[in-house]
Amino acid sequence: MVSQDNAPDVHPAIRLRTVLLLLGLSLLTRGAYLLAVRGPDAPLVGDEPGFHQIAAGCLAGEGWHDGPYYSTRAPLPSAILIPIYALTGARPEVGRWTMVAISSWVAPLLYVIERWVFKRRLALAGWIWALYPPSIFYASFLLSENLAATLSAACLGTFIASGLTRRVGLAFLTGILWAALALTRPVFLLLPFFLLGMNLLLPRTTPGRWGGRSTVLALAGFALAMAPWTIRNAVVHHRFMPTTSYGGIMLSSTNATLGHPAVQS
Repeated sequence: MVSQDNAPDVHPAIRLRTVLLLLGLSLLTRGAYLLAVRGPDAPLVGDEPGFHQIAAGCLAGEGWHDGPYYSTRAPLPSAILIPIYALTGARPEVGRWTMVAISSWVAPLLYVIERWVFKRRLALAGWIWALYPPSIFYASFLLSENLAATLSAACLGTFIASGLTRRVGLAFLTGILWAALALTRPVFLLLPFFLLGMNLLLPRTTPGRWGGRSTVLALAGFALAMAPWTIRNAVVHHRFMPTTSYGGIMLSSTNATLGHPAVQS
């Protein structure tokens, strides 16, 4: 629940300084791990080849595909890599440094959210994330988890800010960020409906509760941002497919034994 503390907010200069410190610390820890432990030129493993190859293939004029598959991976991570690869060349180490940069924004975002909501509390979440070993480890991989973490923090911030300030433009932006999150990790596709459903259960006097106008605008932003990829999938596969063709496999693998032949196939 949103804090009712009316204490003066942290001084803007201190806030900016802390944001920059958290960003710098995150870049330092993640960059050092990539350089000293993982290695920017390490072989691509797991899902890394897929995201890299989609971006590289598009730049080479081969179209959007991961081997023989056209929609098995969420599109946003590769879409972000395309303009970067266009400037630097399609090199995996560039993709990994991109993930380091993206992941490093989570800590500053968490700090800003904490200071916005809990003005007198110690804003520790950002510092914890900056030094959290798993987040440092994953930042060295060209994986969608890094982008998803940053988008999760961003849409949480705009969701809270929109409710507290009643700015409907922030609600629309939240909807767009929800779509970006779903197009990064399809497991987040139903997140907007869960949050909006929980919002309806809150008493009308609850600080930060969304009204009907904000809800409609957020859903509009979500639908508009999801539309291009959904339409593309309808043209390619002649199916309604808002995220990826891998949804059934993910549902099976998260609700069945991973060693089952149907999952491994």
